[in-house]
Order: sequence, then structure tokens, then C-alpha cells
Amino acid sequence: MLKINQTADGTQISLTRGDTAILALNVKNADGTAYTVTAEDTVKVQVRKSPITDAQTSELVIDGDVVVTNGVPVWTISPAQSTLNAGTYYWDAQITMGSGYVCTYLSGTLVITAEVTVNDVD
Repeated sequence: MLKINQTADGTQISLTRGDTAILALNVKNADGTAYTVTAEDTVKVQVRKSPITDAQTSELVIDGDVVVTNGVPVWTISPAQSTLNAGTYYWDAQITMGSGYVCTYLSGTLVITAEVTVNDVD
């Protein structure tokens, strides 16, 4: 079951290992109104084992697949991408606007829970 919990410091996504998630990543202007992503904008999502701090790197575990639909970025996590070990990972969504302005506008944790039912594909 997919659960998205809004928190004060970001967004927690809970996903069972091997499942699919389709997430709308709404962008808002500073005044809280919806921003419509244009063809000149680029939205990028990455998931890592830990946040990156000064002089530290972290293993990239998912390089997000984002498609803009009606001006809204939609991030799809495939079953192949969610076959990570159960645990907590860190993600963020960044938009680079056509003007060159860069903003990380969403961030949080991705919690992968253990699976019980396995779908074997022959």
C-alpha cells in the first residue's frame, strides 16, 4: 500500500518493496499558488542512501523518471526501482526553470517496507 504523509520538514513516502508508485509533485509559487511547469523547465528527482552534506557523497539508488502532465510533474517509481533493501532512503525534487533559476522544492524520505507476496514473471 502506498502512503504519502505530509510532515513539517518534507514528505514521507512509504512503499512496499517491488511495488509501483505514481506521485504528483506539485510545484507552488512563493505565494502558494500552483506553478505550471513549462517545456522550458526541467524537473529532476533523485533517491539516495543518505542526504549529501559538505564534502560527502551518497550512493544514488533511484534516478527518478519524471513526466510533466498538464503542467504537473509526475514521478513514477517502477517495481524494478523499488526492489531496494527494506529501509529508509532520502529523496528530493528539483526544478530548473527556463530562466536558469534552480529550486529544490520537495524533499523527504522514502521508506521501503518488506514484501510478502512476490510476483514472479517468466
